Amino acid sequence: RQMLFMGALVATMHNPLVKEQYLRLLENGKSKMVALIAAANKLLRQAFGVIKSGKVFDMNYVKAHEI
Repeated sequence: RQMLFMGALVATMHNPLVKEQYLRLLENGKSKMVALIAAANKLLRQAFGVIKSGKVFDMNYVKAHEI
């Protein structure tokens, strides 16, 4: 949990997808801790998706598959 928290802290600065979500939550009035935990959750889901699929992480995957 501690590693995820620190990873999320770094991801809010360098991962555009996590940063976008973090800033959106802050703009909507959420506390920094709630937004950071949401970022950790998103980071965990991204990692799980990469491991489960066995594919390289593609930042534009969702945009390419939108309906």
